[in-house]
Amino acid sequence: MADEAGLPWVNYDEAMACVRQIQDPALEQFVMRAVTLVVTEFQQERYPRAPLDMIYFVGILRKMFEQREELARILAGEDLRWWGNEK
Repeated sequence: MADEAGLPWVNYDEAMACVRQIQDPALEQFVMRAVTLVVTEFQQERYPRAPLDMIYFVGILRKMFEQREELARILAGEDLRWWGNEK
């Protein structure tokens, strides 16, 4: 894995420490699934144009998980493009 000097990502070890501290098994699996996708892309030499801060990425995933009800609705085919909270 690349680090601060080797790019394409930074703060990988710190991000993984954050993931290991997650107490909710569903949240931990959600975050790790996305991190694994990033690692797989990097292994296939598909990189972002700038270094990816993995702590930032993990933080965004945690926030996205908070919207899991809306995500489930979107995955079920509902159109929530306007970020409405109405059910």
